[in-house]
Amino acid sequence: MTSTIDFDKTGKNVHDIVIDTAGGPLAAVKLCVINNGDGPRVLLVAGIHGDEYEAQLALHHLVDDIDADAVRGRIIIIPEANFPASSQGVRCSPSDGANMNRTFPGDRGGSPTERLAAFLFHDVLPHADMVIDVHSGGPTYKGEAISFAFHTPECRVPYDDVLRTMEGFQLPYITYQDGISTTLVGAAAEAGTAAIELEGGGTTLLEQKNANVFVRALKSGLRQFGVLRGAADEARTVSRHLDVKSQNMFEADVGGLLEHRVGLGQSIEAGDLVAVIHPFGAFGQPPRQVRARAPGIVISQRSLLSVKPGDCLGNTGTPR
Repeated sequence: MTSTIDFDKTGKNVHDIVIDTAGGPLAAVKLCVINNGDGPRVLLVAGIHGDEYEAQLALHHLVDDIDADAVRGRIIIIPEANFPASSQGVRCSPSDGANMNRTFPGDRGGSPTERLAAFLFHDVLPHADMVIDVHSGGPTYKGEAISFAFHTPECRVPYDDVLRTMEGFQLPYITYQDGISTTLVGAAAEAGTAAIELEGGGTTLLEQKNANVFVRALKSGLRQFGVLRGAADEARTVSRHLDVKSQNMFEADVGGLLEHRVGLGQSIEAGDLVAVIHPFGAFGQPPRQVRARAPGIVISQRSLLSVKPGDCLGNTGTPR
């Protein structure tokens, strides 16, 4: 890292940080740090997957919209955490092909993506009490807007405050799923920083309304947490609580063209037909049926309709 950040400087300050690698400078990571007195400390991140643009656009809007006078404490905003991938419109960095959300806590002497992860984890994360990592479906998936959290007894923010923040987002669903320790949210929770992930939207058509879902949700949740001044938005949506386990995923067992038979937000039962796959080059044969393994509500679906065996076709969440 070729420069340092004064995380305690009062006001709204933008920093460009260059991550060094053995092959030379990797990229400038742009951060906005907003400080105003004592209060909660939150890190907002997007762009860990470079092709998830609604999330990145939402954080750009927050940089523009939030002034220091509106903050009580600290907000750090990083719209394009994996800038090499974002600038090329791809999920993973073209420098090494690594999935950044499987490299935390990173390695300062490792690959370019591992060094980026190490910068976020070791140099930025300790300056926040809670991290909110914002994702979208990218070109591969389209999904309902959801939030989920990871928390350990060592986290500085109590779990009840994390849950109230998620309820403050007023997104349609709060989900409960198993954590992965090499994701940003999984590694953060293990290190004592409460972690929330937001997901939703997707496909290659970037519509402002989809980014605005995140903008509105984040502002309301940050007010609920107390780091933005003012009350959370008046309740318009009561989030439904869903379990998302391995049996809630449906996947392809053959290559071909995917045809969904259910829609986002639809309630289904175990055994219901959720999709069919038309095998490539197989004329005169019935399509392969894909059936749900668990009851639930459809919360994500694959947008790319050419599939191969093992591809995830979608997910449901089972109401608690």
